[in-house]
Formats: sequence, C-alpha cells, structure tokens
Amino acid sequence: VDWRALGNDGEPPALVARLPQLRAAEARVASAQATLTKAELSLERATIRAPFDGRVLTQLADVGQVVAPNTPRGEIYATDSVEVRLPLRDRDLPFVALPTQRMQTGDLGGEVVLTSTLGDNTTWNARLVRTEGAIDRHARQLHVIAQLIDGDSASGTTPLTIGQYVTAEIEGKTIADALVVPNEVLSQGTYLFIVDDNLLNRRKVDVLWQNDTESIVAGGVSGGEQVVTTQLGQVTTGTRVQVLNAPDQDRSDASTGGRTGSPGGAG
Repeated sequence: VDWRALGNDGEPPALVARLPQLRAAEARVASAQATLTKAELSLERATIRAPFDGRVLTQLADVGQVVAPNTPRGEIYATDSVEVRLPLRDRDLPFVALPTQRMQTGDLGGEVVLTSTLGDNTTWNARLVRTEGAIDRHARQLHVIAQLIDGDSASGTTPLTIGQYVTAEIEGKTIADALVVPNEVLSQGTYLFIVDDNLLNRRKVDVLWQNDTESIVAGGVSGGEQVVTTQLGQVTTGTRVQVLNAPDQDRSDASTGGRTGSPGGAG
C-alpha cells in the first residue's frame, strides 16, 4: 500500500515487501512446530509400558528425575511364565526325563512339585522345559529349568516370589524289576541279607539310586527271594533264623528274624 501511495508502479522489490523477514518468520514457525512435535513424542515416550504382564522388581528412576536416553529405568519380570532353576547331581541325571531332546517335538519334561521353604506349605505345579547348555563349573552340576504351569498362581494363597528358595520333587523314570528297601537294611551300603532255607545269606547287590531314606536295588536279588527288611545287628552268613509272620509258620513258634519282602516295581 505504501509502495502505491508513493506513486510507484509494478511489484515492489523483495526488501521493500519485507519478504526476507517473512521467510524468517515462517522458518521460525516451522521450527517451533517441529519442536512441538518432538516434545509431544518425548512426552509419549515418557510413559513406560511393559511389553508383557508382570511385576516391578527394581526401580532405578524417581519422579522428576532427568534421565538420558538408553538409561535403565528399572527391572520387571513376567508373571505369566515363572521359571525356577534347579540343580541336578550327576547320579540323578539318568533317572530324570530331561527335556533337551524332547523339545524338538514340542514335548516337555517330567512334572515338578515345588514346595515353599518358608513354612506355609504352599505348593506349585511345574514342568521341566529345558536344560542349561553347560555344567556349572563351580558346583559341577547340571541345572534344569522348571516352568510354573499356572504362572504365579499357587494352590494356596501365596504366589511364588522371585528369589524365593523352594524344594522340588521331580518326576523320575520308572525302573522295572527293582526293589525299594530302607537304607538301614543295607549292610555296608551294598549288601542285603537273603533268607534261603532258614539260613541268612549276605549278598552284594547293585544299588542304582539312593536318597536319605530309601535305596533302589536293581541287581543281585531275584523274584521270589526273601529279603530281610529289619536290622539284624552283627550277624554272619549261615546264621539259622525263623521268619516272623511266614505263611506256613505260626507266630508263636517264631524265634528270631524279621519281616521279609520280595522284588517289585519301583518308580
């Protein structure tokens, strides 16, 4: 308008029309819009959402704290798939259905019952899902991984807490033609007393597996033989005995001896 009022014709020069100032203002607006978009994106990213359902294990940032990119904010763990790491001794490995090879067909390993050691008798049902790829170099044991079937839900009222110690009972393989005897009836850990024609016979047996109370014997005893299952103290082979509660004897006629058993199945 001022250009026309001064009697000039045509379009005014760029400097007169203040086009550089206009372009600078437009650039500042565009920059401000880009800054706003970036701030909105940063605000959206400030809300932390876990990619799965879980619980917070560790919080590493407080409200109002300025954190740099790639800085850990905390640690969480999933509640829909809780796993427990269990050590197995070398002597127990042949008797457990390990899932290492079976996972190729989608099958899992044996069942596991976990019991709390806190005294509340809470139990959880789990299954072996995999084994670790190497032996623990410190304990020289293989660790297997048991996964809770129902996530963190328990048969009682207490969920399994991360880091909690538990006792595990792992389903083992079935051993055919085996005899289960109390540990105390084994003489020197590898011998059993057999009653043959009312005479004691001290016989070496093959002990496959043993826990704190029982032993599995899979060799050295045949079906139908009478195995002494009570402690006899210091006795020798050839000692004559009479078996208590034998089918063809009267209880009042028995003098020494003990209960007997015969080989059966053990799992």
